Amino acid sequence: VLFNAIHKVEGSHSMFFDGSNDLVNVGGTNTGFLHEPFTQWSVAFWMKANLLTNTRIIYDQGGSDNGIAFRINVSKLEVGIASANVRRLLSVPFTS
Repeated sequence: VLFNAIHKVEGSHSMFFDGSNDLVNVGGTNTGFLHEPFTQWSVAFWMKANLLTNTRIIYDQGGSDNGIAFRINVSKLEVGIASANVRRLLSVPFTS
């Protein structure tokens, strides 16, 4: 992950993912911040995708029984949500 001041939208920097084994870990232990149970959360982000081919995971939190995931799937932005093993998928055309 590179911190990039050129393509920033708000603030002083942004993160640049080159699509090869990139991730952001916001906690170093299995307790405390973002590791304790919670029932509600919000996700907000801005992105500029250079490639819209194949399947590219943008964000993934939780699991297949309770979780949320965003991905680009061949020029579509898809959001998958699971709650108590009930899953929903929203898919819309996407151009960067």
